[in-house]
Amino acid sequence: MLGSLRVDARFIDVQTGKILKADGVDGETNNFFKLQKQLTWKIIKNLDTKVSEEEKSFIANQEKKNKLTFEDSKLYSDALDFYDKKNNKKAKELLDKIIKKYPEFQAAKIAHEKIK
Repeated sequence: MLGSLRVDARFIDVQTGKILKADGVDGETNNFFKLQKQLTWKIIKNLDTKVSEEEKSFIANQEKKNKLTFEDSKLYSDALDFYDKKNNKKAKELLDKIIKKYPEFQAAKIAHEKIK
């Protein structure tokens, strides 16, 4: 990927295989979640979905919160992998790092509690 990536979404009629709508975004891999949000907004617009002002405000506020980076999401994924492989020491070590950086990350806290 050489530091860049493209994320596409397609809406397909499953009976005919016809692509009904398609859209995509390009950017750097370290901006994965930003790209995901951009694509979400494109899909909402492309589908003529009505979003209330309250919903827009909620989404905007969520985007301002401490964002999990692509690298940190990989770290979380690695922690879950270690947990699945019964390597609780390594899983706990990674989860400790994640929770320290993202104290509101509930999924990481729940996984951490399972290890104790």
